[in-house]
Amino acid sequence: MSLVLKGFVHDLVTSCPWLLPTLREHLDDQEGELLPHLFMADVERWAEAQFDMATPASRSRLSAVLEFLEGEFAGQGDSEVADLIFVSFLEHLPRAPSSGAGLRSIVGPACQRALAVIG
Repeated sequence: MSLVLKGFVHDLVTSCPWLLPTLREHLDDQEGELLPHLFMADVERWAEAQFDMATPASRSRLSAVLEFLEGEFAGQGDSEVADLIFVSFLEHLPRAPSSGAGLRSIVGPACQRALAVIG
């Protein structure tokens, strides 16, 4: 795994410490190895669950994660990071009429443009 992706995951979990249990579970499932694409898919499933909860706390946590991902995707991050977010987070967001499809409408503008490409 690249140092860039390892750094991205570290920064994400540091900025959004409520993702630490998701990371720990991922590492347990992968015998201690961080697999960034699988972890981002775990984060996407976490995001769906937070969206479905619709509590103020869950929405606040979700908003912080989406803002972090938007910042990285919009050009502050390496292209390797943008690819990770595109392939393993954005492409997995549910489409209508699936539950959680509303997540697509609350991501930031750069992610919105990517979703328009994905369809």
